[in-house]
Amino acid sequence: MTYVSWFKDFISHYGVLGMKWGVRNDKKGSGARSSKEIARKASDSSIRASRARALQGRRKLSDSTLEEYIKRLQNEKKFKDLTEADISPAKKFIKDIMTDGTKRALTSIIEGGELYTLRAAMSGKFSVKDLSGYVAQKPKR
Repeated sequence: MTYVSWFKDFISHYGVLGMKWGVRNDKKGSGARSSKEIARKASDSSIRASRARALQGRRKLSDSTLEEYIKRLQNEKKFKDLTEADISPAKKFIKDIMTDGTKRALTSIIEGGELYTLRAAMSGKFSVKDLSGYVAQKPKR
């Protein structure tokens, strides 16, 4: 057997370009889903499909049926909001901090901008450096 004939019969595989060695995309080793997960996704998709049909035919719905849909969606939203705090208190805590911090920052920026606008209007001078000092005030120690 010559080298050329051996080389033609040799199969080599170097993988797929961009593929990472030892990285799996599925959560489980086999990629199989549990029957509970399949049932949950099927029920979720059927609920979404029924809501989509109701949305498309909303003009044909009677008032009582429409009120039932609205009441159901409102109850689901309330339930989600109430249980979310119990299930993930850390998430609620971070959300509250982010909301409160954002409100404080925006209030400070707006107040600083208003103060500088009044000062600039009275003095007739405008400076970006001075504006930044009013908007991003240094913390008091």
